[in-house]
Amino acid sequence: AGHVDESNGLTDDQWRNLAKGLHDLADNLEPMGMRVVFHNHVGTYVETQAETARLLDETDPAKVGWCLDIGHLAYGGGDTLSMLPAYGGRVAHIHLKDVDGEVLARAKAEGWSFGQALKTWIFPALGEGIAHVPEVVETLLARGYDGWFVLEQDTTPDDPKDVARANREYLEALLGSLAPA
Repeated sequence: AGHVDESNGLTDDQWRNLAKGLHDLADNLEPMGMRVVFHNHVGTYVETQAETARLLDETDPAKVGWCLDIGHLAYGGGDTLSMLPAYGGRVAHIHLKDVDGEVLARAKAEGWSFGQALKTWIFPALGEGIAHVPEVVETLLARGYDGWFVLEQDTTPDDPKDVARANREYLEALLGSLAPA
């Protein structure tokens, strides 16, 4: 995580090959009523905002949707809100998680692996980090997103059931506050 840059990332040919593979997969899945939805993820070649944008630019929107993971995008230095005007229509699925800005800064300064960041609880409960959860949810809903909001809590020092409940209640309250009067 955080160790790939343009000098050791995918070449232009590799980007085109990735896009072709995703398009081929989409063509094979379409007769079964399934769609390809790509998940940006820390520790891969599609981690940063630039890499995520490149993937979306290289692929056909009719064939490849975006599984937007706002926590992974923030971890990779990205800003979901700045990507939504251009790519919000590609969001077919969303993973909501927040990012602890202090842990992220330390992970970057000390060159931690993704595993070390997870062990240091890089992903706090929703609303306690820097991923702009309320603004992202509001923007997606305003754009007509009507899919699932998957609540992810990769690691936690607390009881996972308590964190899952708190995250669900946070999202329910947020959605309630955004509902038309």
